[in-house]
Amino acid sequence: MPFSRFFPSRSSLIAFLYIVLYIARIGPADAGIDYRISTVNGTWLMNMTTTLIQGEINGKPEVVCLPRIEFTSEFDRDEFKQRLKAGIRKQDVVFHIYHDELNKPIRSGNVLFASDIYLKTLKMSYFATLRSWGYKFKVSRQPPFEDRAYVQEVQSQGLLEMSAALKDGQGNAPKAPGAAKTSAGTSGSGGGGMMSIAHLLPEGYLPPEVRKMKKELDRKLREIKTRPFKAEVISVDPVRWAGGRMGRLLPDGTATSCTIEGRAVAIRLPAPPSSTQLKPEACAALASQACEFILQRDTNGREIFRDGAYILADLYLTDLGLTWNDWLESQGVTPPPPVSDPTYATAPIQLKIQVANGIWMGLKAPALGAMKFDAPIPEGLSAAEIIRIPPAEQPIRDFTSFSAKLAIDAPVHAPVNVTLLFFPDGSPYEEMGQKRAQRIFFPKKQATLLMLMNAANKP
Repeated sequence: MPFSRFFPSRSSLIAFLYIVLYIARIGPADAGIDYRISTVNGTWLMNMTTTLIQGEINGKPEVVCLPRIEFTSEFDRDEFKQRLKAGIRKQDVVFHIYHDELNKPIRSGNVLFASDIYLKTLKMSYFATLRSWGYKFKVSRQPPFEDRAYVQEVQSQGLLEMSAALKDGQGNAPKAPGAAKTSAGTSGSGGGGMMSIAHLLPEGYLPPEVRKMKKELDRKLREIKTRPFKAEVISVDPVRWAGGRMGRLLPDGTATSCTIEGRAVAIRLPAPPSSTQLKPEACAALASQACEFILQRDTNGREIFRDGAYILADLYLTDLGLTWNDWLESQGVTPPPPVSDPTYATAPIQLKIQVANGIWMGLKAPALGAMKFDAPIPEGLSAAEIIRIPPAEQPIRDFTSFSAKLAIDAPVHAPVNVTLLFFPDGSPYEEMGQKRAQRIFFPKKQATLLMLMNAANKP
């Protein structure tokens, strides 16, 4: 079923004018560019259409476009709209955003592109949610920004929905007999402000209402810029997403020989009921599958490690597009009930920061650096440490040549200022058992290690 037939268009003069004047000027991102998918935390606000989502990222409203979907069976459109409205409320999510070769989100006008969205409250992806409701469809494997016709179709439909929403909100136009009272594109999925048509228009365009407020906006901007500097506050979520590959899954939910961020570890997932046994062949099929391991943190911010295994809140199988519960259900196994443990974190944990002086001893791995600290040595650290650092924005293809190039601007024995992270109880913050630095600054270069790494990683 084509996408254009899915939501019945509601013609209005406003929608027609916006489409004629602006849609032709909104071109998709260039096809054929190198891209990768990175996870970005945010908030789900509402559906504008089936594949056009209004969300919030870093406190800023965003419109996110998902790949083309084609329904393979007939269904009631109005019922589906109501199901979207009631079934997916405002919640924290993880957007799987397409990024270009410079690690910048790919945009068309003011629209971002994503391969899927993981809904944290529902504990499954958006497409998995639709399938769990019984709808049958195919998801295009082509990135949406490479399909010019699809991008224009989605943006046109979004403008129609937004125009209709504004028209309905003004209450000036009578509704057609039998028209649905609400639709997935005009009513929120619980919470969140209404998105204006400007969010679907070309970048740089300001609606008349905004232009009228320009003086007030400029005044507020000057006020913000003159505020006193606010100290950096760093906090971590109750869970941490870490990429890797699945190892050997056992029937009790334990998996051995998993690879997480380059380390071989064991993990433990919420176990299915003891009366249900997972099929050995199904467990074996998951070996080496690309995964996002969702590590559970305790109330102090530590990744929970019990009986030789890291405790997971959930698991996302990247290639299959399934969470742990989704996969269990696909095997005919009833998912376990949510784990209730008073030691589990349920809210962000604020970390402490301490700056220490030392000597840079070189890069040991793409995300590991060695250094020696000057006295007084921060509590919980040794005089010499190998510490986890933020990796370069682009993958490093040849580590040996990259290290040699980096050593020109970041030589061994160069003095550095290290911004270290600490748990609320004062002990050094760790990820996968490794201490972590927020940043490393080279005073002589007046640059951070990340800046130097990104420069050294350029062709």
